[in-house]
Amino acid sequence: MTHAVVLTALNTLLGFVPLAVNAQIAPNQITICNRLTGQSSFKVNDNGATLKPNECRNFSGSTTFRFYTEYGDGTGARYSLDRQLQGGERYKLYATSLQPKRLNIAPDPIIRT
Repeated sequence: MTHAVVLTALNTLLGFVPLAVNAQIAPNQITICNRLTGQSSFKVNDNGATLKPNECRNFSGSTTFRFYTEYGDGTGARYSLDRQLQGGERYKLYATSLQPKRLNIAPDPIIRT
């Protein structure tokens, strides 16, 4: 622990931004981040989950995960999003730019500085 504190202080003094030691995601888990303006509800491997805007959550226990959600677009139309996600990745749930009322989930790489 002492070494980590000294290294973090030294890196900060030298102008480096300290990175989390566990920045990588294990192959048997995923992280999903809600990039929508509202709360989102969905299922991962048939287990229900809810995320607030800009909230992220880890899911573990498999190397592949089934993501599923149903939603409306405000006009009465109903849609579903059903994807298989690869373990060891971080994903973002967002509205597509071409169709703002449609949802998508895609890799959301961790940007390291």
